[in-house]
Amino acid sequence: MTRAEPPKIAPKDVPPEAALYLDDAAGYLTELVKEYGLELKTYDLYRPEHSAWLHGLYGKCRDRQICIQVVTDAEMAPNRVALLKGYIRMYPGDGRNEWLLFETRRVRGMAGLMAGTADMADRLFLACVWRIPHPNSPDPKA
Repeated sequence: MTRAEPPKIAPKDVPPEAALYLDDAAGYLTELVKEYGLELKTYDLYRPEHSAWLHGLYGKCRDRQICIQVVTDAEMAPNRVALLKGYIRMYPGDGRNEWLLFETRRVRGMAGLMAGTADMADRLFLACVWRIPHPNSPDPKA
């Protein structure tokens, strides 16, 4: 996959290595976002006091929501390493709605990031269709 040239989007207090990695990742992820119908939220959940930074990729399958986070920090970024975390939003019968951590994996380089993100998106979509129990009656979201 080719990458679109990303704008410099990192907040000012993100370390240069982490900013370079995540800005670069945003450019590469643009094509994957289009292919999978995801929404990319750069520097999602950003707080200046954090020691790790992430992009969030959000999507839907049926009426379930999924999220893939690309997380790096000042130690991982210089080595072009990130953690991918895959979540599915659950709606337990007691009225809560929570993100369930489905999978975490470590990836290296942009090729590893792209392959890992695509594979994780496939797994999350399949989990929404086949594995995760879906409440039919009554629907707690109604």
